[in-house]
Formats: sequence, C-alpha cells, structure tokens
Amino acid sequence: MDMGAIFSSSFAILKKRPLQFVTILLLPMALMVAIILIFALAMIPIAQGGRDAAVGGVVLGVLVFFVAMVVVTLFEYRALAMMSVATYDIAAGRESSTGNLMARTKGVMGRVFVLLIAVYAAALLVGLIFAGIVGGAVGLASGRGDGSGAGGVAGLVILLYLAVIVVSVYLGVRWMFLLPILGLEGRSGFASLGRSWQMTKGNFWRLFLTSFVESIAIGVVLVLLYLVSVAILLGASGGGENMGAAGIVVGVILAIVWLAVMLLVTPFDQVFRTVMYLDQLGRDQLAGRGPQPGAPAQMPGVDPAQQLGYGAGGATAYQGGQHGYPQYGQQPVEQSQAPEYGAQPYGQYGQNPDAPQAGPAGPAPDPDPEKKDGPAS
Repeated sequence: MDMGAIFSSSFAILKKRPLQFVTILLLPMALMVAIILIFALAMIPIAQGGRDAAVGGVVLGVLVFFVAMVVVTLFEYRALAMMSVATYDIAAGRESSTGNLMARTKGVMGRVFVLLIAVYAAALLVGLIFAGIVGGAVGLASGRGDGSGAGGVAGLVILLYLAVIVVSVYLGVRWMFLLPILGLEGRSGFASLGRSWQMTKGNFWRLFLTSFVESIAIGVVLVLLYLVSVAILLGASGGGENMGAAGIVVGVILAIVWLAVMLLVTPFDQVFRTVMYLDQLGRDQLAGRGPQPGAPAQMPGVDPAQQLGYGAGGATAYQGGQHGYPQYGQQPVEQSQAPEYGAQPYGQYGQNPDAPQAGPAGPAPDPDPEKKDGPAS
C-alpha cells in the first residue's frame, strides 16, 4: 500500500464504527479522571494537617499517584490493543462488539506490565543521568566565576536534548507495532518489542516518513481548528472582552467540537498504525518472510495480493472509489461464518485457509482403467 492508500483505509475503517472506537477510548479516560479527583480530595485534609503531615502526605501521595498512573496506562494500552483488534475485524468484514473486544484482549495488561515498569525505570535512569551531566557542567562553569562556561553548558544541554529526541524517534519507529502485536498476536510485552523490531528492520525510513506525514496532517488539522475557533470567538464577541450570551453559547459549541475531534484523533492514530502493521505483514509474507506463529496472515474472504496493492491486479485494487483495504462490500464475512479470533491458523497470502490441504504425493491415476487388463473378449 502506498501512503495515500493507508490514509484512505484508516479513514474508511474509523468511519465504519466511530462510536465504538470513542467508547473504547473513554474507558481509560474515565478511570484517569476518577483517580485525579480522588487524589485531589485526599490531599485536602493532608494539606490542612500541618507541615510534617503535609510532607509525609505529599510523599505518600506521589507514590499512590505513580501507582495510579501505571494502572491507567495499563488500561490505556488495553484500549489501544482493542482498537487494533477492531481494525482487523473491520478490515475482515467481521462484526465485533466492545464486550467481545474486551474478552479477546483481557490478557494484555498482564503481558505488558513488566515491560511498562521497565520503561518507567529506564526513563527515570535516563533522567537522572541527564540531570547529573547537566548539574556537573553547571558546577564546573560556576566554579570559574567569570560566566564564560554558560555558553558551553547551554550547548551541552541542547546536544543532550537533541540526542534524546533522535533516540526516542528511532525507538518509536522500531517499536511502533507494539500494541497491534499485543492485541493481534497475543505475545508478551518484550516479545512484542522484539517482533516489532524484526518487522521494521530495513523499513525504517518508509515507516518514519509515513508516520511523520500522519503527525503533520493531524497537527495541521488541529492548528486550523484552533485558528477557526479563535476567529469565531472574536467574531461572536465583537472583538471585545465581553462575550455576552451569544459568545458563551458559541464557546460551548466550540468546546464540544474540540472534544469530539480530540476523541477521534487517538483512535485514528491507532487505526493508522494497525493498518501500517497489516500492510507490513503483507509485504513480509509476499517476500517469503511469514507468516509468524500467532500472527494474522490474511484477511478472511479477500485476496490479500490485490487487497494490499501487490502482485497482479494490485495497481487497480484502489480504483473505482475503493482505496486501500478494506474494500467494503467485496466478499464480506458474515458473523455466523467468521471464525473466532485465534480459533484456526491463518494461511499463507493468496491461499484459502478453508481449502483442503494437499496430501503426500502418490502414483498418478491410470487415465484409462478399462485397458488395464487388455482388450475385452
């Protein structure tokens, strides 16, 4: 699939079940809001109990808040994995409820827990190293007393910051398929990282460019929406500070629009990554590098070579108003006919998984068995 096909496929998938994707996203968001409210209410009596109680309460509160954020992140990962499974189902023409998606991803949080703790620990270690290097440089510069080292410290901070950005971008691309693999292949957290690293090997720049264009596109939409919102608010208030009743109504409407847009940005991003993952599966398998155990190898009821735009007829797979996959309306899989996720192995690309498998080769059949015993008397 080219970049345009990935974008159009992602839009088509999100447009198919937008409410389901938003509902999935709201689950961890509601949990996060509840935890923040409980934390804020619990801190009020601690803050009123004196200095010693406040210090101890703050330390305890930070620890509790950290644990709560880990829990929220685990639920968020599960929600994103559910979106990946939903994306696959829609691409396959398969119906699936939110409850069904939850049942099929119930082990995600346990599988990714150790990985998440390791990531937090690594981030803390990097932060401490960064702070130590900067602090040491500041100490050496201040020891001179003439301020000549300030420029060197600033340059060092900039270089370290740029290095962190470069490494983060590189790892982000190499591990970009973590959540689709967690949801669709059922691997552990570290095994999913390794699988993503394997899939992105030799494809870094193509995947980076596609992800970068998607990020720019989302940023442009948000900036344009912001500018339009500011212009509407200024028009409603007549350019003054007193907005009046009409300005307040307009502000509420714009807030609702912003909320709706933000609720769709995260699902679109996850759908986009999952479509890239499925596209990479097709590229790997058509190159003879798959399928991997547990990985979805083809869309049920469709021709993957044409669906992904590869092979004979691939160039026309996106014509006629059907760009990318899923090509809705082409050989849909009914709910009663669709196999349960993971119930049967998927076949190779271009191979029907339901077709009878060929047995061992044997002697060729006699083309004319009546002549076996010679001419009839």
